[in-house]
Amino acid sequence: MSTKPDLCQLVHKLGNYMVSETTLGQGTYAKVRLACHIASKELYAMKIIKKPEMEAKHYTRIKREVENLKGLKHPHIVQLHDVFQTKRFICIVMEYATGGDLFEFLRSRPDSRLSEGEALRIFKQMLEAVDHCHKKHVVHRDLKPENILLDDKLNVKIADFGFSRTFDPDGSLLSTCCGSVGYAAPELLIGEKYIGPAADVWSLGVILYTSICGTGPFQREDEGISKKVEERMLSGNYIRSPLLSEFMVHLFNRIFEVDPAARITTQGLMLIINKYELTKTFANPSPDDGDGTSVDSGESDQVEDSSQSNVNTTPRSKEEKKKSRSSKKKRSGSSRKSRRKDKEKDGSSSKEKKSSKSRKRSFSNKADQEVCSNSSAVINSPSTPPVEEDGVLSARTLSKSM
Repeated sequence: MSTKPDLCQLVHKLGNYMVSETTLGQGTYAKVRLACHIASKELYAMKIIKKPEMEAKHYTRIKREVENLKGLKHPHIVQLHDVFQTKRFICIVMEYATGGDLFEFLRSRPDSRLSEGEALRIFKQMLEAVDHCHKKHVVHRDLKPENILLDDKLNVKIADFGFSRTFDPDGSLLSTCCGSVGYAAPELLIGEKYIGPAADVWSLGVILYTSICGTGPFQREDEGISKKVEERMLSGNYIRSPLLSEFMVHLFNRIFEVDPAARITTQGLMLIINKYELTKTFANPSPDDGDGTSVDSGESDQVEDSSQSNVNTTPRSKEEKKKSRSSKKKRSGSSRKSRRKDKEKDGSSSKEKKSSKSRKRSFSNKADQEVCSNSSAVINSPSTPPVEEDGVLSARTLSKSM
């Protein structure tokens, strides 16, 4: 947990603020320092970016961050207070979260993990904040414990929207691979175009798992990033820790769905969690339903059929018997004809199935090769962006410290 700031260290004047020497956080191209508004004496976190060290792409990111934060008003998102620039610096003044970040908080706890109840409380606040972003058509794209700040009452404040961007609600895909490797969805790791909100959900799932188990979902303790870890990440095959309850396993099965289109949404997660907290029950979801409602197994249809077949059990007259025999003959004749047609159709369809199966096999083999080569390139290549390398380091330090 962060210590109380020493106001005597506020020594530099920037705009209408006195700024401290103490660094609250540091990113690729900026430092975050404690600042105090001269007139109001209110404390803020000031992100200070040196202009001479910036590239053109950094200007774009800063512009996006400011624009997106302006439109996001939520109690669990860090609020933007002011933006100004001097000859040397661009300064973004934001709400100051006094409780440090989730990464530090986890490290301060016994075994570097939380109880399921406490982890769910924090997770729900993250969900509400990210759901608000998605409703405003904004994706974060760099969700990790270091970017989850806490106030003095341990309430969530999501920060660092440097990689955030808007998306079209019509289903348009994003293409820029960004964020931290340990928290990235598999579609980003293999370089595919992706659904922004689905990628955020995956990252939230990694944070929740780490909060409960003390290690990442795809790494065993002190394992680091290896080929086995890559394979687990790409397949969604998370480690079933004994610390996970049956409900948590159910939740992670929905979150770590490799197909982004089938992955549960923030809304679906909130519905399942709220229902579980009220009733302590949960159900297997329907393939067409994201809210955790149960599926009809089809047994009731069989019961109805059997009951219908036993309805007419009373004796019948001779005329009724003759009529039923003639109708049976007609039905049997027509059924034989229909069976012949069905056989002919089945024969042709089986051929088509065989050919389609062979095509799928050859395609999947090719896809598997591409996934392996692309994923290893993204994770291990020295030419990857510094942010991803930073993600590898943070994943390693998290696993070692926990």
